[in-house]
Amino acid sequence: MTSLPTRPLGSTSLQLTEIGFGAASLGNLYRVTTDDEAFNAVACAWERGVRYFDTAPHYGLGLSEARLRLALAEYPRHEYILSTKVGRLLERNPQPTPLDTGGFQVPGDLRRVWDFSRDGVRRSLDDSLRRLGTDHVEIVYAHDPDQFHAGAAREALEALAQLRSEGVVRAIGVGTNSVDELPELFRDGLLDVVMLAGRYTLLEQGGLHTALEPALAAGAGIVAVGVFNSGLLSSDWPASDAKYDYGQAPPEMIARARQLAVICERHGTTLPQAAIAFPLLHPAVSSVAIGMRTAEQVESNVARYQHDVPKALWADLIEAGLSCSQAVADLLVRTEILDRADRDLEGTVDPRALVIGMTEVIADVRVDLLEFGLEEPSFRELGAAQLAGLLDRQAALLGFVCDYAGVEDTSVEDAGVGNPGVEDTG
Repeated sequence: MTSLPTRPLGSTSLQLTEIGFGAASLGNLYRVTTDDEAFNAVACAWERGVRYFDTAPHYGLGLSEARLRLALAEYPRHEYILSTKVGRLLERNPQPTPLDTGGFQVPGDLRRVWDFSRDGVRRSLDDSLRRLGTDHVEIVYAHDPDQFHAGAAREALEALAQLRSEGVVRAIGVGTNSVDELPELFRDGLLDVVMLAGRYTLLEQGGLHTALEPALAAGAGIVAVGVFNSGLLSSDWPASDAKYDYGQAPPEMIARARQLAVICERHGTTLPQAAIAFPLLHPAVSSVAIGMRTAEQVESNVARYQHDVPKALWADLIEAGLSCSQAVADLLVRTEILDRADRDLEGTVDPRALVIGMTEVIADVRVDLLEFGLEEPSFRELGAAQLAGLLDRQAALLGFVCDYAGVEDTSVEDAGVGNPGVEDTG
């Protein structure tokens, strides 16, 4: 059995494995998944170190949750993180259909009813807990509230906040592919996490300023999903009939994806490998959850994740105008900090001494990059002011330092250095 690295989920106490298991396919998304395939996929994910599993009532009219219950039954409940969603109540269909009309290959004996009200949220979660066979889940998302009506997200989050205060859940958020309402929800402190579908990927980064940066400022986390953009980035060379955003990919998107593939190949990396790695460059991203139907898909995606993508690839994507420089700058800053820490703090074992030493390393990196870093192609596009802002992300750096040192945030005060953000030490 292997283990995977974890990341903190914003300012919550939860830690997510960098790769999560998206269980939509366990609900027969688009085609039938057998019971054996579902069970073996989860077993393989566990063996490969995955400890975050996401599902929803929407997925196969409850089938995904029911299958996940059976597949996870043999594992200790405290060893994994489980998330589900609210907003679609499942009720008896007064006019049953041979097949569900929501894209899942299951009988249409149930129907989905939109409900983000307090009573609807509680009822939905109670039903999910029964299907999952557990008395709690760690994370609950309001599912696609933008598809119902404006204000649905806020209504659901207020109900979920009450459940969080009661200890029923530990983190709340929304699962969406729309970013329009997110900045306001982050500003109002309503979100612990957003599951963002397809809006921050190797192909498009529209969610950077509307989701990831607000999340970072609010101390919240992002779970990136849809990183293959509905399949366009899932193969080494995008096919002419590839899907994008749940439909046929337009020619210009296929052409862009093929440009990405060419640059990836130049650096000994496949397009899917880069697609999984890219969201994890940003410090707001806690996990990348990938839909996986079979054990073979699990093996493939974990292997893709474990591929070491060279930094030069990201720089080439920027020069080609195919990627956002700020995300790459994040990677280079953090890599530089770790490289210097490994060099300068070798042999240091006391956690408080590590925190102090890391704050000094961060301060040195800040000075050096501001003076000399603009010669780097990945930084040059940012400009000095933006680079200074990048290095002054106190909340992100605080978590980064303490995670590296293996201490709780409270140990920073004990170390006598205050907040180890670069402004306090520069």
